[in-house]
Amino acid sequence: MAIKRVLERDGKQLTFTAANRDQAVVLIKQTRAKLRQGWVPTTPAKAVLAYEKALDKIGLWQMEWITALTDAEVEVAYADQIKRKDTVSEYVLVKRPTRALFAYMIKGHDVLQLKSAVKVLAKNPEHRKWILEELGAALAKKRGFDNEETRAFAQRWIKLLGAAAPVAPKHDTATTEAKLLAAIAEAPDDDGPREVYADWLIDRGDPFGEYIHAAIAAHADREAFTTTEQTKLADALEKKHAKAWLAPIKPFARSTILRGGRGLIAAVATEGDGFIKAAAAIAARAPRAQLTLMGVKKNQIAAIAAAPLGAFERVVLAQQRLDDDDVVAIVSSPTLAGVAELDLSETHFGDAGILAIAASPHLAALRVLDASRRYSPVRATAATLAKLFSSDKLPALRELTIFAAGLSGVFARSRLQLRALTISTQEFTNADMVELSGAKALANLEHLSIECPHPGKLGVDKKTALAAKAKLKKLQSLHLEGVVALD
Repeated sequence: MAIKRVLERDGKQLTFTAANRDQAVVLIKQTRAKLRQGWVPTTPAKAVLAYEKALDKIGLWQMEWITALTDAEVEVAYADQIKRKDTVSEYVLVKRPTRALFAYMIKGHDVLQLKSAVKVLAKNPEHRKWILEELGAALAKKRGFDNEETRAFAQRWIKLLGAAAPVAPKHDTATTEAKLLAAIAEAPDDDGPREVYADWLIDRGDPFGEYIHAAIAAHADREAFTTTEQTKLADALEKKHAKAWLAPIKPFARSTILRGGRGLIAAVATEGDGFIKAAAAIAARAPRAQLTLMGVKKNQIAAIAAAPLGAFERVVLAQQRLDDDDVVAIVSSPTLAGVAELDLSETHFGDAGILAIAASPHLAALRVLDASRRYSPVRATAATLAKLFSSDKLPALRELTIFAAGLSGVFARSRLQLRALTISTQEFTNADMVELSGAKALANLEHLSIECPHPGKLGVDKKTALAAKAKLKKLQSLHLEGVVALD
Protein backbone atom coordinates (compact mmCIF):
# COMPACT_ATOMS: atom_id res chain seq x y z
CA MET A 1 0.00 0.00 0.00
CA ALA A 2 1.58 3.27 -1.14
CA ILE A 3 1.79 6.11 1.38
CA LYS A 4 1.54 9.64 0.04
CA ARG A 5 1.95 13.05 1.62
CA VAL A 6 1.49 16.29 -0.36
CA LEU A 7 2.54 19.65 1.11
CA GLU A 8 2.17 23.15 -0.27
CA ARG A 9 3.54 26.63 0.34
CA ASP A 10 3.37 29.84 -1.72
CA GLY A 11 1.65 28.05 -4.61
CA LYS A 12 4.28 25.29 -4.77
CA GLN A 13 3.74 21.62 -3.96
CA LEU A 14 5.97 18.84 -2.70
CA THR A 15 4.98 15.17 -2.92
CA PHE A 16 6.52 12.47 -0.74
CA THR A 17 5.77 8.77 -1.27
CA ALA A 18 6.75 5.54 0.44
CA ALA A 19 6.12 1.88 -0.33
CA ASN A 20 7.68 0.25 2.74
CA ARG A 21 8.67 0.93 6.34
CA ASP A 22 12.17 2.27 5.64
CA GLN A 23 10.87 4.67 3.00
CA ALA A 24 8.10 5.76 5.37
CA VAL A 25 10.65 6.65 8.06
CA VAL A 26 12.41 8.91 5.56
CA LEU A 27 9.07 10.38 4.44
CA ILE A 28 8.20 11.27 8.04
CA LYS A 29 11.53 12.99 8.64
CA GLN A 30 11.23 14.95 5.42
CA THR A 31 7.64 16.10 6.02
CA ARG A 32 8.42 17.00 9.63
CA ALA A 33 11.20 19.30 8.45
CA LYS A 34 8.95 20.90 5.83
CA LEU A 35 6.11 21.51 8.28
CA ARG A 36 8.55 23.43 10.47
CA GLN A 37 9.45 25.55 7.44
CA GLY A 38 5.83 26.61 6.91
CA TRP A 39 4.61 24.00 4.44
CA VAL A 40 1.07 22.66 5.05
CA PRO A 41 -0.80 19.53 3.92
CA THR A 42 -3.04 19.90 0.88
CA THR A 43 -5.56 17.46 2.35
CA PRO A 44 -8.09 18.20 5.14
CA ALA A 45 -7.17 17.15 8.68
CA LYS A 46 -9.58 14.20 8.63
CA ALA A 47 -7.49 12.61 5.85
CA VAL A 48 -4.92 11.81 8.53
CA LEU A 49 -7.01 8.79 9.55
CA ALA A 50 -6.26 7.01 6.26
CA TYR A 51 -2.62 8.09 6.54
CA GLU A 52 -2.45 6.69 10.09
CA LYS A 53 -4.01 3.40 8.96
CA ALA A 54 -1.45 3.02 6.15
CA LEU A 55 1.47 3.69 8.51
CA ASP A 56 0.10 1.24 11.06
CA LYS A 57 -0.21 -1.42 8.37
CA ILE A 58 3.53 -1.30 7.59
CA GLY A 59 4.44 -1.47 11.28
CA LEU A 60 5.18 2.13 12.26
CA TRP A 61 4.45 2.96 15.88
CA GLN A 62 2.47 6.15 16.43
CA MET A 63 5.38 7.81 18.28
CA GLU A 64 7.36 7.55 15.05
CA TRP A 65 4.90 9.62 13.03
CA ILE A 66 3.08 11.84 15.52
CA THR A 67 5.72 14.59 15.24
CA ALA A 68 5.08 14.94 11.51
CA LEU A 69 1.44 16.06 11.84
CA THR A 70 -0.16 19.49 12.18
CA ASP A 71 -2.03 20.40 15.39
CA ALA A 72 -5.36 19.82 13.66
CA GLU A 73 -4.25 16.42 12.41
CA VAL A 74 -3.04 15.40 15.87
CA GLU A 75 -6.42 16.23 17.36
CA VAL A 76 -8.26 14.34 14.61
CA ALA A 77 -5.97 11.33 15.08
CA TYR A 78 -6.74 11.23 18.80
CA ALA A 79 -10.41 12.26 18.64
CA ASP A 80 -11.61 8.66 18.60
CA GLN A 81 -9.27 7.71 21.43
CA ILE A 82 -10.58 10.64 23.49
CA LYS A 83 -14.17 9.68 22.66
CA ARG A 84 -13.51 6.18 24.02
CA LYS A 85 -11.94 7.79 27.13
CA ASP A 86 -8.69 5.90 26.56
CA THR A 87 -5.53 7.22 28.20
CA VAL A 88 -3.33 9.56 26.17
CA SER A 89 0.32 8.91 27.00
CA GLU A 90 2.45 11.81 28.19
CA TYR A 91 4.99 10.75 25.53
CA VAL A 92 2.49 11.69 22.83
CA LEU A 93 1.87 15.07 24.43
CA VAL A 94 5.59 15.75 24.83
CA LYS A 95 6.36 14.68 21.28
CA ARG A 96 3.47 16.62 19.75
CA PRO A 97 1.99 19.11 22.25
CA THR A 98 -1.49 20.48 21.58
CA ARG A 99 -3.82 22.27 23.95
CA ALA A 100 -6.72 19.90 23.28
CA LEU A 101 -4.70 16.82 24.21
CA PHE A 102 -3.44 18.52 27.38
CA ALA A 103 -6.98 19.45 28.42
CA TYR A 104 -8.06 15.84 27.85
CA MET A 105 -5.16 14.51 29.91
CA ILE A 106 -6.26 16.70 32.84
CA LYS A 107 -9.57 14.82 32.81
CA GLY A 108 -7.67 11.55 33.03
CA HIS A 109 -6.68 12.13 36.68
CA ASP A 110 -3.19 10.76 36.00
CA VAL A 111 -0.94 13.06 38.03
CA LEU A 112 2.25 11.17 37.19
CA GLN A 113 1.65 11.51 33.45
CA LEU A 114 0.71 15.16 33.82
CA LYS A 115 3.77 15.87 35.92
CA SER A 116 6.09 14.36 33.30
CA ALA A 117 4.39 16.27 30.50
CA VAL A 118 4.25 19.64 32.26
CA LYS A 119 7.94 19.52 33.19
CA VAL A 120 8.86 19.32 29.51
CA LEU A 121 6.13 21.50 28.00
CA ALA A 122 6.60 24.37 30.47
CA LYS A 123 10.04 25.10 28.99
CA ASN A 124 8.30 26.61 25.97
CA PRO A 125 6.78 30.08 26.67
CA GLU A 126 3.90 29.45 24.25
CA HIS A 127 2.99 26.16 25.91
CA ARG A 128 3.39 27.71 29.37
CA LYS A 129 0.57 30.15 28.65
CA TRP A 130 -2.09 27.57 27.82
CA ILE A 131 -0.86 25.16 30.51
CA LEU A 132 -1.58 27.90 33.07
CA GLU A 133 -5.00 28.61 31.58
CA GLU A 134 -6.05 24.96 31.39
CA LEU A 135 -4.82 24.13 34.90
CA GLY A 136 -6.55 27.20 36.30
CA ALA A 137 -9.84 26.46 34.53
CA ALA A 138 -9.80 22.81 35.56
CA LEU A 139 -9.05 23.71 39.17
CA ALA A 140 -11.85 26.31 39.32
CA LYS A 141 -14.39 23.88 37.87
CA LYS A 142 -12.94 20.86 39.72
CA ARG A 143 -12.65 19.22 36.33
CA GLY A 144 -10.18 16.40 36.74
CA PHE A 145 -8.81 17.68 40.08
CA ASP A 146 -11.27 16.08 42.44
CA ASN A 147 -8.95 14.96 45.23
CA GLU A 148 -6.30 16.51 47.45
CA GLU A 149 -3.32 15.11 45.53
CA THR A 150 -4.45 16.36 42.11
CA ARG A 151 -5.48 19.78 43.46
CA ALA A 152 -2.09 20.17 45.18
CA PHE A 153 -0.38 19.29 41.91
CA ALA A 154 -2.35 21.90 39.97
CA GLN A 155 -1.85 24.62 42.60
CA ARG A 156 1.90 23.98 42.75
CA TRP A 157 2.36 24.24 38.98
CA ILE A 158 0.14 27.31 38.69
CA LYS A 159 2.33 28.98 41.29
CA LEU A 160 5.54 27.93 39.57
CA LEU A 161 4.45 28.87 36.06
CA GLY A 162 2.79 32.08 37.17
CA ALA A 163 6.02 33.24 38.77
CA ALA A 164 8.11 32.26 35.74
CA ALA A 165 9.18 34.96 33.31
CA PRO A 166 7.73 34.51 29.80
CA VAL A 167 11.22 34.31 28.35
CA ALA A 168 14.39 33.17 30.07
CA PRO A 169 16.66 36.11 30.98
CA LYS A 170 19.73 36.59 28.83
CA HIS A 171 22.14 35.73 31.60
CA ASP A 172 20.48 32.29 31.82
CA THR A 173 21.09 31.46 28.16
CA ALA A 174 24.37 29.61 28.76
CA THR A 175 22.81 27.52 31.52
CA THR A 176 19.79 26.66 29.40
CA GLU A 177 21.96 25.67 26.45
CA ALA A 178 24.17 23.53 28.69
CA LYS A 179 21.11 21.65 29.96
CA LEU A 180 19.78 21.09 26.45
CA LEU A 181 23.14 19.81 25.22
CA ALA A 182 23.39 17.56 28.29
CA ALA A 183 20.00 16.07 27.40
CA ILE A 184 21.34 15.26 23.92
CA ALA A 185 24.41 13.57 25.42
CA GLU A 186 22.19 11.42 27.65
CA ALA A 187 20.23 10.12 24.64
CA PRO A 188 22.59 10.49 21.65
CA ASP A 189 20.57 8.16 19.42
CA ASP A 190 17.28 9.97 20.02
CA ASP A 191 16.43 12.83 17.67
CA GLY A 192 13.97 14.31 20.18
CA PRO A 193 16.46 16.20 22.40
CA ARG A 194 18.23 17.51 19.30
CA GLU A 195 14.96 18.84 17.94
CA VAL A 196 14.16 20.52 21.27
CA TYR A 197 17.58 22.20 21.20
CA ALA A 198 17.03 23.23 17.57
CA ASP A 199 13.66 24.79 18.44
CA TRP A 200 15.25 26.66 21.35
CA LEU A 201 17.91 28.08 19.04
CA ILE A 202 15.27 29.16 16.52
CA ASP A 203 13.21 30.82 19.27
CA ARG A 204 16.31 32.84 20.16
CA GLY A 205 16.83 33.85 16.54
CA ASP A 206 19.77 31.51 15.97
CA PRO A 207 19.46 30.02 12.45
CA PHE A 208 21.72 27.10 13.38
CA GLY A 209 18.54 25.49 14.71
CA GLU A 210 17.28 25.27 11.13
CA TYR A 211 20.47 23.43 10.21
CA ILE A 212 19.96 20.88 13.00
CA HIS A 213 16.44 20.10 11.80
CA ALA A 214 17.66 19.79 8.21
CA ALA A 215 20.62 17.60 9.22
CA ILE A 216 18.36 15.24 11.16
CA ALA A 217 16.01 14.96 8.19
CA ALA A 218 18.94 14.38 5.81
CA HIS A 219 20.66 11.75 7.98
CA ALA A 220 18.81 8.78 6.46
CA ASP A 221 19.75 9.96 2.96
CA ARG A 222 23.41 10.26 3.92
CA GLU A 223 23.41 6.74 5.37
CA ALA A 224 21.99 5.51 2.05
CA PHE A 225 24.72 7.48 0.20
CA THR A 226 22.10 9.43 -1.74
CA THR A 227 21.94 13.15 -2.45
CA THR A 228 18.51 14.73 -2.15
CA GLU A 229 17.08 18.22 -1.82
CA GLN A 230 17.18 17.67 1.94
CA THR A 231 20.91 16.88 1.98
CA LYS A 232 21.59 19.88 -0.26
CA LEU A 233 19.61 22.10 2.13
CA ALA A 234 21.54 20.72 5.13
CA ASP A 235 24.87 21.37 3.40
CA ALA A 236 23.85 24.92 2.49
CA LEU A 237 22.67 25.73 6.03
CA GLU A 238 25.85 24.23 7.53
CA LYS A 239 28.01 26.39 5.29
CA LYS A 240 25.98 29.47 6.20
CA HIS A 241 25.46 29.08 9.95
CA ALA A 242 27.93 26.58 11.46
CA LYS A 243 30.77 29.06 11.92
CA ALA A 244 28.91 31.12 14.52
CA TRP A 245 27.74 28.05 16.45
CA LEU A 246 31.27 26.63 16.55
CA ALA A 247 32.77 29.95 17.70
CA PRO A 248 33.01 29.00 21.41
CA ILE A 249 35.36 26.10 20.65
CA LYS A 250 37.07 27.40 17.51
CA PRO A 251 40.23 28.64 19.35
CA PHE A 252 40.73 25.16 20.80
CA ALA A 253 39.85 22.83 17.91
CA ARG A 254 42.12 22.12 14.96
CA SER A 255 39.24 20.81 12.86
CA THR A 256 35.57 19.87 13.17
CA ILE A 257 33.27 17.77 10.98
CA LEU A 258 29.51 18.17 11.27
CA ARG A 259 28.37 15.94 8.40
CA GLY A 260 27.06 12.70 9.88
CA GLY A 261 26.54 14.23 13.33
CA ARG A 262 22.77 14.76 12.96
CA GLY A 263 23.14 18.48 13.52
CA LEU A 264 26.07 18.48 15.93
CA ILE A 265 29.77 17.68 15.62
CA ALA A 266 30.58 14.20 14.26
CA ALA A 267 34.36 14.44 14.63
CA VAL A 268 36.74 16.91 16.23
CA ALA A 269 40.54 17.11 16.31
CA THR A 270 42.42 19.20 18.85
CA GLU A 271 45.85 19.67 20.39
CA GLY A 272 46.35 18.40 23.91
CA ASP A 273 46.46 21.87 25.48
CA GLY A 274 43.37 23.02 23.56
CA PHE A 275 41.39 20.02 24.75
CA ILE A 276 42.41 20.62 28.36
CA LYS A 277 41.21 24.23 28.19
CA ALA A 278 37.85 23.52 26.53
CA ALA A 279 37.12 19.82 27.11
CA ALA A 280 33.63 20.34 28.52
CA ALA A 281 32.59 22.78 25.77
CA ILE A 282 33.93 20.47 23.05
CA ALA A 283 32.21 17.43 24.56
CA ALA A 284 28.90 19.31 24.79
CA ARG A 285 28.92 20.16 21.09
CA ALA A 286 30.18 16.74 20.04
CA PRO A 287 28.09 14.12 21.89
CA ARG A 288 29.28 10.59 21.07
CA ALA A 289 31.56 11.97 18.36
CA GLN A 290 35.11 11.04 17.42
CA LEU A 291 37.82 12.89 19.35
CA THR A 292 41.35 12.97 17.93
CA LEU A 293 44.08 14.30 20.22
CA MET A 294 47.33 15.52 18.68
CA GLY A 295 50.57 16.92 20.01
CA VAL A 296 49.98 15.38 23.43
CA LYS A 297 52.80 16.11 25.90
CA LYS A 298 53.87 14.24 29.00
CA ASN A 299 52.85 17.02 31.36
CA GLN A 300 49.32 17.07 29.88
CA ILE A 301 48.40 13.43 30.54
CA ALA A 302 46.94 13.91 34.01
CA ALA A 303 44.67 16.74 32.85
CA ILE A 304 43.57 14.80 29.74
CA ALA A 305 42.83 11.74 31.86
CA ALA A 306 40.64 13.89 34.12
CA ALA A 307 38.70 15.38 31.18
CA PRO A 308 35.32 13.92 30.02
CA LEU A 309 36.75 11.42 27.52
CA GLY A 310 33.78 9.13 28.08
CA ALA A 311 31.50 11.66 26.40
CA PHE A 312 32.99 10.62 23.05
CA GLU A 313 32.22 7.49 21.05
CA ARG A 314 35.77 7.16 19.74
CA VAL A 315 39.00 8.51 21.22
CA VAL A 316 42.05 8.57 18.96
CA LEU A 317 45.52 8.94 20.50
CA ALA A 318 47.36 7.36 17.57
CA GLN A 319 51.02 8.20 16.92
CA GLN A 320 51.42 10.03 20.22
CA ARG A 321 54.45 9.52 22.44
CA LEU A 322 52.54 7.58 25.07
CA ASP A 323 54.55 5.29 27.33
CA ASP A 324 53.31 2.80 29.92
CA ASP A 325 52.78 5.44 32.61
CA ASP A 326 50.69 7.56 30.23
CA VAL A 327 48.42 4.70 29.17
CA VAL A 328 48.02 3.50 32.75
CA ALA A 329 46.89 7.01 33.78
CA ILE A 330 44.38 7.26 30.94
CA VAL A 331 42.76 3.80 31.13
CA SER A 332 42.64 3.92 34.94
CA SER A 333 40.61 7.13 34.90
CA PRO A 334 36.84 6.88 35.58
CA THR A 335 36.29 9.61 32.98
CA LEU A 336 37.09 7.10 30.22
CA ALA A 337 33.94 5.10 31.02
CA GLY A 338 31.60 5.14 28.03
CA VAL A 339 34.21 5.18 25.26
CA ALA A 340 33.33 2.57 22.64
CA GLU A 341 36.46 2.78 20.48
CA LEU A 342 40.01 3.52 21.62
CA ASP A 343 42.86 4.01 19.15
CA LEU A 344 46.33 3.71 20.73
CA SER A 345 48.09 2.64 17.54
CA GLU A 346 51.77 3.45 16.91
CA THR A 347 52.41 4.58 20.48
CA HIS A 348 55.18 3.41 22.81
CA PHE A 349 53.58 1.53 25.69
CA GLY A 350 54.25 -2.12 26.48
CA ASP A 351 53.33 -4.76 29.07
CA ALA A 352 52.33 -2.39 31.87
CA GLY A 353 49.93 -0.52 29.59
CA ILE A 354 48.34 -3.77 28.35
CA LEU A 355 47.92 -5.02 31.92
CA ALA A 356 46.27 -1.74 32.90
CA ILE A 357 43.79 -2.11 30.03
CA ALA A 358 43.04 -5.69 31.10
CA ALA A 359 42.41 -4.62 34.70
CA SER A 360 40.56 -1.33 34.11
CA PRO A 361 37.00 -1.25 35.49
CA HIS A 362 36.18 1.67 33.17
CA LEU A 363 36.23 -0.07 29.79
CA ALA A 364 33.03 -2.12 29.98
CA ALA A 365 31.61 -0.27 26.95
CA LEU A 366 34.73 -0.65 24.81
CA ARG A 367 33.95 -2.39 21.51
CA VAL A 368 37.11 -1.63 19.50
CA LEU A 369 40.72 -1.42 20.71
CA ASP A 370 43.53 -0.61 18.29
CA ALA A 371 46.98 -1.03 19.77
CA SER A 372 48.69 -1.91 16.49
CA ARG A 373 52.43 -1.55 16.20
CA ARG A 374 54.62 -1.96 13.14
CA TYR A 375 57.71 0.10 13.72
CA SER A 376 58.24 0.18 17.48
CA PRO A 377 60.51 -2.54 18.96
CA VAL A 378 58.33 -2.61 22.12
CA ARG A 379 56.09 -5.69 22.06
CA ALA A 380 53.90 -7.32 24.68
CA THR A 381 54.92 -10.72 26.02
CA ALA A 382 52.72 -13.78 25.67
CA ALA A 383 52.14 -13.85 29.45
CA THR A 384 50.81 -10.27 29.36
CA LEU A 385 48.54 -10.93 26.40
CA ALA A 386 47.19 -14.04 28.11
CA LYS A 387 45.95 -11.77 30.92
CA LEU A 388 44.36 -9.41 28.41
CA PHE A 389 42.54 -12.25 26.63
CA SER A 390 41.36 -13.76 29.93
CA SER A 391 40.16 -10.41 31.32
CA ASP A 392 36.54 -10.15 32.47
CA LYS A 393 36.64 -6.33 32.31
CA LEU A 394 36.07 -6.11 28.55
CA PRO A 395 32.68 -7.76 27.94
CA ALA A 396 31.81 -5.62 24.90
CA LEU A 397 35.14 -5.87 23.08
CA ARG A 398 34.60 -7.20 19.56
CA GLU A 399 37.56 -5.87 17.54
CA LEU A 400 41.16 -6.04 18.74
CA THR A 401 44.39 -5.08 17.03
CA ILE A 402 47.47 -5.83 19.12
CA PHE A 403 51.26 -6.31 19.03
CA ALA A 404 53.14 -9.30 20.46
CA ALA A 405 56.54 -10.86 20.91
CA GLY A 406 54.93 -14.32 20.90
CA LEU A 407 51.56 -15.98 21.41
CA SER A 408 52.22 -19.24 23.23
CA GLY A 409 49.42 -19.85 25.75
CA VAL A 410 47.63 -16.58 24.96
CA PHE A 411 44.29 -18.01 23.78
CA ALA A 412 43.75 -21.03 26.04
CA ARG A 413 41.65 -19.18 28.64
CA SER A 414 40.29 -16.38 26.48
CA ARG A 415 37.12 -14.64 27.62
CA LEU A 416 37.07 -12.05 24.85
CA GLN A 417 34.12 -12.55 22.50
CA LEU A 418 35.93 -11.13 19.49
CA ARG A 419 34.61 -10.85 15.96
CA ALA A 420 37.81 -9.42 14.44
CA LEU A 421 41.39 -10.02 15.58
CA THR A 422 44.58 -8.62 14.09
CA ILE A 423 47.94 -9.43 15.69
CA SER A 424 51.40 -8.27 14.68
CA THR A 425 53.82 -10.78 16.16
CA GLN A 426 57.43 -11.93 15.97
CA GLU A 427 56.44 -15.57 16.26
CA PHE A 428 53.38 -17.67 15.45
CA THR A 429 53.45 -21.47 15.37
CA ASN A 430 51.20 -24.37 14.46
CA ALA A 431 50.53 -24.89 18.18
CA ASP A 432 49.40 -21.26 18.52
CA MET A 433 47.02 -21.65 15.58
CA VAL A 434 45.53 -24.84 17.03
CA GLU A 435 45.08 -23.15 20.42
CA LEU A 436 43.43 -20.09 18.86
CA SER A 437 40.98 -22.09 16.75
CA GLY A 438 40.10 -24.25 19.75
CA ALA A 439 39.27 -21.37 22.12
CA LYS A 440 35.51 -21.39 22.80
CA ALA A 441 35.34 -17.64 23.37
CA LEU A 442 36.81 -17.04 19.90
CA ALA A 443 34.40 -19.34 18.09
CA ASN A 444 32.58 -16.33 16.61
CA LEU A 445 35.63 -14.84 14.91
CA GLU A 446 34.77 -13.50 11.48
CA HIS A 447 38.07 -11.86 10.54
CA LEU A 448 41.53 -13.07 11.56
CA SER A 449 44.85 -11.58 10.52
CA ILE A 450 48.24 -12.64 11.85
CA GLU A 451 51.05 -10.44 10.59
CA CYS A 452 54.77 -10.89 10.92
CA PRO A 453 57.26 -8.20 9.89
CA HIS A 454 59.75 -10.96 9.00
CA PRO A 455 58.11 -13.44 6.59
CA GLY A 456 59.20 -16.99 7.20
CA LYS A 457 59.05 -16.84 11.01
CA LEU A 458 55.36 -17.61 11.21
CA GLY A 459 55.94 -21.35 11.32
CA VAL A 460 52.36 -22.28 10.32
CA ASP A 461 51.91 -24.79 7.55
CA LYS A 462 49.08 -24.71 5.08
CA LYS A 463 47.42 -27.86 6.43
CA THR A 464 47.16 -26.45 9.97
CA ALA A 465 45.89 -23.11 8.68
CA LEU A 466 43.17 -24.77 6.61
CA ALA A 467 42.13 -26.96 9.56
CA ALA A 468 41.84 -23.87 11.76
CA LYS A 469 39.80 -22.09 9.12
CA ALA A 470 37.42 -25.05 8.94
CA LYS A 471 37.06 -25.12 12.74
CA LEU A 472 36.27 -21.40 12.98
CA LYS A 473 32.94 -21.82 11.23
CA LYS A 474 32.02 -18.12 11.17
CA LEU A 475 35.36 -17.02 9.75
CA GLN A 476 34.92 -14.92 6.62
CA SER A 477 38.53 -13.85 6.07
CA LEU A 478 41.89 -15.30 7.12
CA HIS A 479 45.20 -13.58 6.44
CA LEU A 480 48.58 -15.00 7.44
CA GLU A 481 51.38 -12.75 6.26
CA GLY A 482 54.24 -14.83 4.81
CA VAL A 483 52.04 -17.88 4.14
CA VAL A 484 50.81 -18.95 0.70
CA ALA A 485 47.31 -17.64 0.00
CA LEU A 486 44.62 -20.15 0.98
CA ASP A 487 41.90 -19.20 -1.54
